[in-house]
Amino acid sequence: MEEFQIWQIWSSNRIGSGLIGIGTILGVWLSMRIAMNTRNNPETNLLTKIISSAFGLVVLAFAWINFTTIANTWIAAARNLSDLKASDIGKGRFIKYFNPPLGKLQKLDISFVTYDNNPYDFNGHDHTLFLQMMSLNQSSKYFV
Repeated sequence: MEEFQIWQIWSSNRIGSGLIGIGTILGVWLSMRIAMNTRNNPETNLLTKIISSAFGLVVLAFAWINFTTIANTWIAAARNLSDLKASDIGKGRFIKYFNPPLGKLQKLDISFVTYDNNPYDFNGHDHTLFLQMMSLNQSSKYFV
């Protein structure tokens, strides 16, 4: 998984997290309102009080589950970002080997294109390029 994919998954989960937060606030408000009306109404019996208390406990249980799920998405994103290594990106798809080795690299052109050689459109999004260059340890007589 690449870095932009991790951030994209994390940000899409933030939308769901916000909706869960709003739903939890409304659920807690509703359960408190039901509990207050049940307590203030002199005609309520023991069964009604038990049901309204159970509803409040169910709302709190769902709130706990939802907020732990939200926290776990943050933890998973942090773990994936810490496990991400530059050597894992690309998995060898874009490695260029020069055989015989180049004597001297004077110019390097980099372009982002699709598979059919059209320029890639990033739609205004930032991107990251990891460039790793390795050289051979040879004596100076092999270099031009």
